[in-house]
Amino acid sequence: MENSAKNQMAFIVATALADHTRLAMIDILQNGPITVADLSNRVGESVEEHLAMLKNAGLLLGDIHSQEPISLSPFGVYGARKILDEVLATTHEDGQCAGCKGCS
Repeated sequence: MENSAKNQMAFIVATALADHTRLAMIDILQNGPITVADLSNRVGESVEEHLAMLKNAGLLLGDIHSQEPISLSPFGVYGARKILDEVLATTHEDGQCAGCKGCS
């Protein structure tokens, strides 16, 4: 993947994960598939916009606009982590980042 595309995807993933409600939703989804209505009840607020961000980041499987259960995408979670690891390992300038893969 080209650096600019990788950085853009890393930004999308990081943005999706940069919210306590979305992190709580991911925590709930780790227990298995759940309907949007049940997820909303568990979180205690409307979740549609949060789900759209997680879906855009490739972290969800299923139709977030249906009554069918949605789930975490194992490949999406793995891919998101890989992209973030790669970007974080190559964003330093001076090579003195105290132990990343690129400097150690």
